[in-house]
Amino acid sequence: MKLRLKGETEWKEYKLYFGEDGLLMGVVFDEVKVKLPVPETNETLEVSEPMLLPLECFDMWEEPDWQSIRTQAAIAAMQGILSGRERWPDKQSVAQFSALMAGHLIEELQQTQV
Repeated sequence: MKLRLKGETEWKEYKLYFGEDGLLMGVVFDEVKVKLPVPETNETLEVSEPMLLPLECFDMWEEPDWQSIRTQAAIAAMQGILSGRERWPDKQSVAQFSALMAGHLIEELQQTQV
């Protein structure tokens, strides 16, 4: 999941960590080495455990899939064009105009995105 640590500018891929009960325990920020005693021996075992930070430490954001949005916009534009009374010279011009309008919509959405 794409998250940004509050106060930072870079978005990174992080994993969410869930407990055995299925509840969210936190976000895996790093891994730490921990030494655990081995029962009934004098030895220790070094294992890696996730270092968790609470979800509140992060900004959540999913990057838009612009190609998927462009495809949906082109389909919607084509449906609108074909449902109208105006006749188009051929199928190719309808498809080209739909794709053009979808492109303009994507440009506008990207400019207004914060």
